[in-house]
Amino acid sequence: MDPKVAAAIAASGETAWTAIRYPRAIWDDQLRCWVSGAQIAEAEYTAFTPKKGQAITVG
Repeated sequence: MDPKVAAAIAASGETAWTAIRYPRAIWDDQLRCWVSGAQIAEAEYTAFTPKKGQAITVG
């Protein structure tokens, strides 16, 4: 994972996360189990800087 993306995720406070449930469980190869939920949060991130001083930040 890109260090800047990891930092944006880490900056999200505990209260920023919202639990969601999948209508059908999916298999997670890394965890080797069925997963039927996740947590999401909105994070501000600047993906590209086309020209100096013209960065586009989303969030």
